[in-house]
Amino acid sequence: MLEIPLPPEYYDLMELFDSEDPETIYQSGVKAGSLIYSMMAGLFAHYPVENFRTPMALFQYIDLINYLNVNGNAQTSVSDLAALKMLSRENFTRHLTADTGITPKQLIDRFVINRCLILIGRGHSFTEIARIMKFPDEFAFSRYFKRNIGESPRAWKQSGNEKFNHIP
Repeated sequence: MLEIPLPPEYYDLMELFDSEDPETIYQSGVKAGSLIYSMMAGLFAHYPVENFRTPMALFQYIDLINYLNVNGNAQTSVSDLAALKMLSRENFTRHLTADTGITPKQLIDRFVINRCLILIGRGHSFTEIARIMKFPDEFAFSRYFKRNIGESPRAWKQSGNEKFNHIP
């Protein structure tokens, strides 16, 4: 995974969010835009463009990302996503893979696992997570989790990994 150091503009940007003065909202917005532009320019200057291609390519699939964020579960299929894009399953798979470097199944798995990690971090039982994410049962959830993460949900939770999940 690419580790990006905090750019110097970061601290100036965070100060903008501390202000509650309504008169400075517009000025803060303009300044935030210029700071973000500066940070992006610094990243593109410091790292090869190849590191940003896949994340940037996903923007053209924002409707799928929004769908997966809200509705993604163990029963979400590639055909469901292809239908949202009004493409055949094969055509959709070809386009998404060429644009992003990941298959539709990998995209679905990433969103499902992320939601499972969030639920574990919120203290849900594995049975509840299996029900919420529409797995047939807790054992199917456990097998899926282990296949994608490399360890069982119980082992992952016991190792303290849920502390890395800060998503509310």
